Amino acid sequence: MVIGPAAGERAAEEDAVLVARLRGREERAFEEATSTFYPAMFAVARAYVRSGSDAEEVVQDAWLGVLKGLERFEGRSRLRTWVLQIVANIARDRAVREARSLPFSSLEDDAGEVRTEELGPGDHKRVETGRIHRYEAIERVELMEVSTPELDDVVRLEDDYGREGTSEA
Repeated sequence: MVIGPAAGERAAEEDAVLVARLRGREERAFEEATSTFYPAMFAVARAYVRSGSDAEEVVQDAWLGVLKGLERFEGRSRLRTWVLQIVANIARDRAVREARSLPFSSLEDDAGEVRTEELGPGDHKRVETGRIHRYEAIERVELMEVSTPELDDVVRLEDDYGREGTSEA
């Protein structure tokens, strides 16, 4: 199908009207945009992430990005193109994060066993570089971890119990 100048101009005008309605936070405009763009948004997201539920989350995040960035939309491309680029960027970032996740089996030692060790007061444990590990505190604990300068090295500390002095409490 060949689109002539008149059709291109008509599409640009339709985009401009829809963008104005979206900027005005018109609910019906959002419903129209969602129903129009959703199938393509989901397909783009699904091409990058592992599951349909992850793709759904990417699409939701993309809509938030679209609404936050709508004031910066300049109309140099079609609205659909701009929206799909946002989806692709978010999906690509998520795919990179997913690629860094490892299955529970990667916590096994060289013999294929997941080790559980109990440390008492004053005990310490050295973990070899590159070993994936997790420590769980049953009671109050002071934890100090020295990380390596490797780019893939991630340290995450959590307190699931909402104790005083933590970021969750």
